[in-house]
Amino acid sequence: MTTPWRDSAHYFLLAVAVTYAVWFATMPLVPLLGRWVEGLAIIGPTVAALWMVRKQRPFEWLAERFRDTQVKAWWLLVPLGLYALAAAVSAAIGPPPLPEWQSALALFAIQIVITAIPEEIGWRAYLTPKLMQVANPLVASMIVGVFWGLWHGPKLLFIPTLPLLCIALSILMTYACFRLRGGLPLAILIHGSFNGATFWAANASNQEQSLLALNIIIAILSCGALLLLLAKRRWFFQRTAN
Repeated sequence: MTTPWRDSAHYFLLAVAVTYAVWFATMPLVPLLGRWVEGLAIIGPTVAALWMVRKQRPFEWLAERFRDTQVKAWWLLVPLGLYALAAAVSAAIGPPPLPEWQSALALFAIQIVITAIPEEIGWRAYLTPKLMQVANPLVASMIVGVFWGLWHGPKLLFIPTLPLLCIALSILMTYACFRLRGGLPLAILIHGSFNGATFWAANASNQEQSLLALNIIIAILSCGALLLLLAKRRWFFQRTAN
């Protein structure tokens, strides 16, 4: 087994171990501090990534992931497009009017900070390029998507289509981050925009409508990922340097 394969497996196991160790450790604190404390478990992917690069000065490694990217004006289309998609799907289903735009901005900012940053440092900054050392971009994306989906654990019981979403987003984000050179910042923007948009739309509907809307969005993104694969198949199937 080559080192990148072994490192990828070690990373995933460590990310899961840290995530659920923190989750179980904070459960007794919920009655006292509230359910937000369980959210600390989200640090699992970041902690695992920093541990895996511990011999490379982890915080310098992390800073480089941000410095290596030049922000582009077209990135604004990411949150605008995802929020428009969520709004259109919600309107088609027919829930009450969507919350005001201030709510959309708040959810966007919250999801960037508490979800996208701690997750993407692991999945896109560490694991995806590690796998791309020994696999083509499609295989790397699929593996990351499967790992990412499994990492969500209990959520799979409530959202069975979550692994499909993770694979579709992984394909889209691999292309955006490594072919379009958006890097970690663009991954964070995509992840935070998706979460913010779907939570924003969910606030205007009941649980059944929210799940239906999410599944429709997952289907649309999956079709988008498939179309991207067909259009850019030469890049996704290119041979690695190794």
